Amino acid sequence: LPSPVINSQQGMMAIRGIVINFCELYGKVMHDLAEAERARKIISRKLHGMETLREYHGALEMQLREYMQLMEGKVKEKNIKPIRQAMVYIEKHYNEEISLERMADEVGLSPVYFSNLFKKETGQNYTEYLTGFKMNKAKQLLKEGNSNINEIAAQLGYADARYFSKVFKKE
Repeated sequence: LPSPVINSQQGMMAIRGIVINFCELYGKVMHDLAEAERARKIISRKLHGMETLREYHGALEMQLREYMQLMEGKVKEKNIKPIRQAMVYIEKHYNEEISLERMADEVGLSPVYFSNLFKKETGQNYTEYLTGFKMNKAKQLLKEGNSNINEIAAQLGYADARYFSKVFKKE
């Protein structure tokens, strides 16, 4: 059976409303209202020549999926940024006490959210990553041979050289 022809003024107005609402949401997520207006124009242009409900539905679905993927990428990028920021901070401040709470505050997230996001993005929890980073630094310092264990422990922010040795051996 052929698809019914679009002729309902009410139906068209409802679809336009969906497109407008979607594009407003898109603009908010992308933090760019001009981009939202461009998206609305593009979607409207792509839908303009459709004659049947099936054609209209297919074209609308395709356009919305495209923009949803762009939004998903933006959200992922936004979530990864604090983790990269944390890693850079660790590289610069590894010799200081960097608690989970301090790091979360540094990147502007709650400790619980930061911890979950860190694990999701890196596959390690925050403490494992920090300890691994410090132990790799310790290996470098030991290879250079210019420092003893007490000095290396102090350079890495460990007040207790015995504790540092224990952690190093464990790693």
